[in-house]
This record gives sequence, structure tokens and C-alpha cells, in this order.
Amino acid sequence: MKFKKKVMFVDAVQWNKHGDHPAVTQITADNHFELMMLFDSFIEMDTCGGMVNVDRRSAPVYPTNWIVTDERGNHVLSNEEFVRLFEPVNE
Repeated sequence: MKFKKKVMFVDAVQWNKHGDHPAVTQITADNHFELMMLFDSFIEMDTCGGMVNVDRRSAPVYPTNWIVTDERGNHVLSNEEFVRLFEPVNE
């Protein structure tokens, strides 16, 4: 048997700078350590533009990432992932 993935409509914003999406907060010296502990790796404050809440935890957001919002909340996708999974919808 074959199955087709259900169609789901989402809101998406390509993030490039602070102010592009209200869920993104700027990385500061205070929350930088929290992010490194969560991901068990060093996150460059200069290259990572901000962080967004995903599944009740913080996730780094880089310029050109997409923030996708669906019924489950926010998700951060690289531009490559986003283009592979989504296409524009005429409203």
C-alpha cells in the first residue's frame, strides 16, 4: 500500500536579522552559556544571530534559517531543508 503525506499549511518567515520574527531573542553573554549547555557544543555568538523557543527549549537561529510555525509550535529549518519540504501557496 502507498500513502501520501497529508497537506499541512504553515506560516514561515526567513530570518536574517533581529526583528524579522518576534520569537527570536538575541544571544547575550547570559544566555550564551545556557545554549552551549543545551547543545553540548560551542556556539559562536558572532555567527549565531539569536535563539528561538522550540519544544520548550532554546534553539539557535542563523541568518537565512526559516522559522516555521504550525499547530505544534515553532521549528527552525535551514534554507535547504525548507526548500525541499515546502512550496509557496497562493492565498
